[in-house]
Amino acid sequence: MPPDHPIRIVLVEDEGSDVLFMRKAFERGSLDFEVVDVSSASAFMSHMSEAASNQEPPDLVLLDLNLPGTSGLDILTELRNGDVLPHVVVMVLTSSSYRREVTEVYMAGANAFVTKPARLAELDQLVAQIENFWLGLAHLPYQ
Repeated sequence: MPPDHPIRIVLVEDEGSDVLFMRKAFERGSLDFEVVDVSSASAFMSHMSEAASNQEPPDLVLLDLNLPGTSGLDILTELRNGDVLPHVVVMVLTSSSYRREVTEVYMAGANAFVTKPARLAELDQLVAQIENFWLGLAHLPYQ
């Protein structure tokens, strides 16, 4: 069941066009989303600390693996091994689909691994699936 507040999504993505397309897809979704985008590990961890101190944890983190500097896998590992919201739901959303990366991501504690859709219509379908599963069927840890 969706929360009684706008659904807080943290999008960890450094590619401006991907951020724009994701934001537009969530705007077209059927639920009320609040999307915060960050493009680096330091910005992500800072946002998570602030969210924890304000008692407004994200409902879902969408994490790209291919980031400049610290990789998405390193960010996931730091999050899972840290004290700041270690149980937040993390869906890796990346252009990769290499079996080794999929395995590494799950071993590091991701809740899901999804290859980024190639077309905008598929992106809308992805948002609908997020709404249906993560926000409809699943019970999230911070709600």
